Amino acid sequence: MSTLLYDGTIDGLLTAVAEGADSADAEVDLCPSRDYQPALFEASCPVEADPSRVQRLLDEVRTRGSKRTVGRVLYAAMSERGDIGRALVGYVRQVRRLGAKADDFLTDASVGRVHEVARTVGRELHRLKGLVRFRELEDGTLWAPIDPEANIVAPLALYFKGRVPSEVWLIHDVRRRLAIRWDLNDLAWVERDALPPENPDLAENEEAYQTMWRTYFRTIGIKERRNPRLQRQNMPVRYWKHLIEIPTA
Repeated sequence: MSTLLYDGTIDGLLTAVAEGADSADAEVDLCPSRDYQPALFEASCPVEADPSRVQRLLDEVRTRGSKRTVGRVLYAAMSERGDIGRALVGYVRQVRRLGAKADDFLTDASVGRVHEVARTVGRELHRLKGLVRFRELEDGTLWAPIDPEANIVAPLALYFKGRVPSEVWLIHDVRRRLAIRWDLNDLAWVERDALPPENPDLAENEEAYQTMWRTYFRTIGIKERRNPRLQRQNMPVRYWKHLIEIPTA
């Protein structure tokens, strides 16, 4: 078995998936270069991220499979799970062999794993669409810190481009040090040296707005209908530190 090494990015992973799916080797493993620990007699090969090759892979998966098949590949790649590279190689090979019917072949380990992981990422993306909280910075930019399990800042930004098109805003994955900015015309990645700190200077009236939001949050709650267990299910504790309405977060 050979191991393909990539740079840890989504483009790098999907380039390695394309390389692995094209390989004559029956088993191919994928690993970020930073995490690789060579084993005795194991061959490794670095793969450079190639966006054009990624696009060709996605076009092929869409043509042979479906739009949902492409979505599963992308969501699985965003998961950053340690085993997902190998699963994606197997999944792409099944799509090449069976076309759209590959998604019905859930007893196959690779297909089942990609479906499972893609569902998990999709649920987190759906949750965060309702849990992103913007703060106004001193320069008027709306800033939203997030700390998701999966690398989903890009699809979140696409969603908020449609929801908040008339404001300049920034969605910032503080753990991965990734951010996308909307400037009223285009979405663009923010260079790491231009990222705001985790506690940036806020606009003068931002604290007053946050206080009003917390008051509203407390006021609309019906004491007799409080259900902490259901709240934690729909709004997991790991997201609370970036929620304005929870002062202790």
